[in-house]
Amino acid sequence: MRLLFMGSPDFAVPILEALNKKFDIIEVYTQAPKKKGRGKKLSYTPIHKQAINLDIPVNTPDSLKSYLKLEASNIDVIVVAAYGLILPELFLNYPRLGCINVHASLLPRWRGAAPIQRAIMEGDKETGITIMKMDGGLDTGQIISQEAIPIKDESDFKIVHDELSDLGSNMIVKALNELSEGKYVLRSQSEGGVTYAKKITKDEERISFNDTAVNVRNHIKGLSPYPCGYIEYMGERIKIIKAQADMSKKGRAGYILDQNLSIGCKLGSIQPTQVQRMGRKPMSIENFIRGINIKVGTKVD
Repeated sequence: MRLLFMGSPDFAVPILEALNKKFDIIEVYTQAPKKKGRGKKLSYTPIHKQAINLDIPVNTPDSLKSYLKLEASNIDVIVVAAYGLILPELFLNYPRLGCINVHASLLPRWRGAAPIQRAIMEGDKETGITIMKMDGGLDTGQIISQEAIPIKDESDFKIVHDELSDLGSNMIVKALNELSEGKYVLRSQSEGGVTYAKKITKDEERISFNDTAVNVRNHIKGLSPYPCGYIEYMGERIKIIKAQADMSKKGRAGYILDQNLSIGCKLGSIQPTQVQRMGRKPMSIENFIRGINIKVGTKVD
């Protein structure tokens, strides 16, 4: 089976690696490199870097609307995993077996750009991978296969991200084998339970404590370890990487309650356990409070 792979972030890397072991990947499409940092050096996507390591040709078109090289590719299927660009009808209809998407949620819940973060931030007890045949809608295609994993109490974004990436890499190989043999059954998504996982905004990175401690902690977990939620304390941005919810300790929402940096919420409080100061490495809360003067009653949100 000849396939074209389309992906960009770390999530897609294990999927590319698994497909490369089993199938003939003729080309990889990924988002174009961007200039970053003071030196404005080009930054390449994780998929771009890994495709080069695997000696697979890479294409980085800024737009797919007028990209016609596909016609000469003679491919059987396109596999998409967090690519970042919307596929036009040309791409959806050209391959013999269509376009297959590896989506990191249990569709129809969490269609869109940030399904892993939103599942954690909303306190979902489980999430999963959906392998679907793409259509013209936003993650509305028919389901080929679907598997769930629990979101454990200690699971943050990275933990769930890595678990889903590994699960997706196994599921897509199985799905393509079934497609090639004609042994698959498509099922339409439910019309109920549809939710949308909008992209995480910069404003959401600043932690709001005007909610229950459990919900605030879920928000922190969904953004950890990157981009990471933060507070403002004495003019310094401090990232909260890990925290515990305490429903018994109460205090004014958004204010420091004690010398251990407990912070009041609308209901209960949170106790940060791992933080990061600007320009420094992550540290335990014990090391943090040794090096800074904690002023009880200070507003931090």
